[in-house]
Amino acid sequence: MPEIEKRLPKLKDIGIGILSSCTFEDIKGRDGKKKVLTRLKNEMNKIFPEPETITNVYFDGFVVQ
Repeated sequence: MPEIEKRLPKLKDIGIGILSSCTFEDIKGRDGKKKVLTRLKNEMNKIFPEPETITNVYFDGFVVQ
């Protein structure tokens, strides 16, 4: 957990960057959301030294405007 806390600003930036670049079509349906979660996980893992990695990313809410 401390590794995540140290990198929280960068993780948020990655998340905002990816999500703001998505279109409605990108996130439509279960498969679209899974692809976005996988992309988030892969990009976020790039800032962690091995073997520290994020294994899962979850949405606890989802609103599309």
